[in-house]
Amino acid sequence: MFDYHDFTQVFGSDPFVDRSQATEAEGLRKGLDGALFIDRVLKALGITRSFMRGLYYLDKHQFNRSLEFISHPSLIPDFSDDIIIVLALNATATPNADYALVLTYFTTVQPVVKSSRALDLLLTAMARTSVSQALGYSRTYSGPTRKLLFGKLISAVLGADGSKADAASAAELVSAVLDADEEQWFEQYLTHGDGKALKKARDTIVMRKLVTGRYQEAVAERGVSSQWGGVLEGVKNGLGGRV
Repeated sequence: MFDYHDFTQVFGSDPFVDRSQATEAEGLRKGLDGALFIDRVLKALGITRSFMRGLYYLDKHQFNRSLEFISHPSLIPDFSDDIIIVLALNATATPNADYALVLTYFTTVQPVVKSSRALDLLLTAMARTSVSQALGYSRTYSGPTRKLLFGKLISAVLGADGSKADAASAAELVSAVLDADEEQWFEQYLTHGDGKALKKARDTIVMRKLVTGRYQEAVAERGVSSQWGGVLEGVKNGLGGRV
C-alpha cells in the first residue's frame, strides 16, 4: 500500500527535477532556516509533496500515474473541481469515452463538488457509466439543484452517440425505479423542458409508460417513431380497444 510518508515511494529514484535543481533548492533552504518560503506556503495550505507530485503528473498528461498520488485518502482534496474537469475532458478524448479515472478519483476522494461545470461533467460521466450511480448522486442534493441534475442525467444518456453501451444506459434509465417527484420531472423534461428537443424524447416517454404499466397512456402518445407502431398496436389490441 502506498505510504505517503516514505520519500522513496513518493519521489522514487527518478526525480522530476534534475540534480542541480535539487542541490540548489537544498542550499537555499539552509540559508532560510531550513525551509523555502514556497515550502512554508504549501505547509500552511496543507499541501503535501505527494499531492504536488500528483499535480505534476497531471500537468504532464500522465493521468493514470497522477491518480496514484492525488486520490490517496489521507490527502486533502484540493483543486478537486479542476481535477474532475481535467479527467472528465480527457475521458471524452479516449475511444468509447472511458470515464474510469474521473469516477475512481471521485469515489476515492469523495470531494464536495462546487462548480457547475465540474458537477455537469461528473454527472455525465456517471450517467454514461452507471445510471443508478448518477441517480443516487443526484439524490444527495435537494430542491431545484436535484431537479436540474436529474434533467442533466436524462440529457447525458439520451444525447449520447448511440453505441451499445449507450443503448444499455438508455434501457437502464427507462427501467429505473423513480420516486413520485422524479417520475413527474422525467415526463416534464422530455415534453416541455430542454429534453423536448432530444431525438429520442417521445420514444423514451412511450417506453417509460410501457415499463411502468401505463399502457393506455402509452398507446395515446403521438409523434413516436414508426418502429413503435406494431408494439403499440399490439398493446392496444391487448387492451381490447379500451383507449
